[in-house]
Amino acid sequence: MRKNGKQIRIGLLTLTCVSAIAVLVRVSLRPKNTPLSLTPFNFPESVPLPNWQFQQSSVPPIPPKVFLKPLAQKKYQYVRNQLQLNVEMRYFSLENASMTLYIKDYTEIKSVPEIRYHPEVGFYGIGVEGNLAYLSACINPRGKATFTDAQFKQNRYKFDFQPQRLLSWLIHDEPLLDRRCLWTHFSLPISNPSQSQQKINYLETAWFDWYAWWKTRFPPL
Repeated sequence: MRKNGKQIRIGLLTLTCVSAIAVLVRVSLRPKNTPLSLTPFNFPESVPLPNWQFQQSSVPPIPPKVFLKPLAQKKYQYVRNQLQLNVEMRYFSLENASMTLYIKDYTEIKSVPEIRYHPEVGFYGIGVEGNLAYLSACINPRGKATFTDAQFKQNRYKFDFQPQRLLSWLIHDEPLLDRRCLWTHFSLPISNPSQSQQKINYLETAWFDWYAWWKTRFPPL
């Protein structure tokens, strides 16, 4: 038994050393500042959303002073009992994945939302500002949704540092840390402050359905 345990430890140590050497070779051979190309992606013209009727979709303008521009974007509009739900989708490759920064860059919202967690979906931010209820989150290529930069990075380290990912990185030139994010931003108008909780409930239900649809349809690398 001791001999088998020793052999296993030696095997693991050997695998670790080989992996480390492969990483060093891969980094040294790759030219500096060479961007990784991603497969072009276009958002669909419509996305089904239970209990909401699709109205239209469009490509929203990019604010002139934003720090990071999306790889692709789309705005969807839905109606339900005379309520209009706006859903904005932006496809990013991020260095800083704090959704608060992008909310301030791409919307008129200045408040900091409350961060919530759903065991099957992950983290998201939700809030009310003036006559608007809103919800924002980052859908990740692996793992659950995140809202803060720390959550995003923790998710990357957990799901990207896997043996099969290392092999793809070495052979197929895929990024070792997949920094892509589908930023989703929901908003609903509020005509009366007493309606706030009801609108928040609408947003959360719509977000859970939206996440379930997109989780299996994340853009390919």
